[in-house]
Amino acid sequence: MLFFAFNIKKMKKKISQEYSFGEHYYAVQIQSQLADYQFTWSLNNGMRIDFRKLPELSVYDPKKAESLPYNLYRWSSPNAIDYFLVTPLEKPAALSSETFLLIEKRERRENVDRFIEKTSAFGFVFSIEEITPDAPPAKIAKHRQRIEHLNNIAIDLEQHLDTLKYESHRKLPFLSGI
Repeated sequence: MLFFAFNIKKMKKKISQEYSFGEHYYAVQIQSQLADYQFTWSLNNGMRIDFRKLPELSVYDPKKAESLPYNLYRWSSPNAIDYFLVTPLEKPAALSSETFLLIEKRERRENVDRFIEKTSAFGFVFSIEEITPDAPPAKIAKHRQRIEHLNNIAIDLEQHLDTLKYESHRKLPFLSGI
């Protein structure tokens, strides 16, 4: 059993090296002075959308060799495209909190740009920056750690969503007597 757990960790590292969040998501880093629940509430009210809290997300950090907890919020656009807000529960001592917005790549680019533009207009947003692994080499070097971190978030997010989907379908009413 211990051997199997070791293989999962090894497999996870192998997957993360080959995986790129940029294939599946647009990623935006947002700095705000608000706590994640206040930020989400303000964003919902200001843009007339409906981010909802999902169960906590655990993101594996290979440098610390442990999983760190993140708050996770999800909104499905009218086109059935998912938007996710991911915020670490363990915040640094800084005045602002860092939130990642992940938008499925199925969304049209102009909708993503419009969403970013509207979000940046709010007074509670300090800064907003799109992060892309396809950026020029100088910019990638500057954001290398953030890109690796976003890869880990995207991998664990997809696994988390699969787990939530499985758990919601696992309890079938006709099996309740078993």
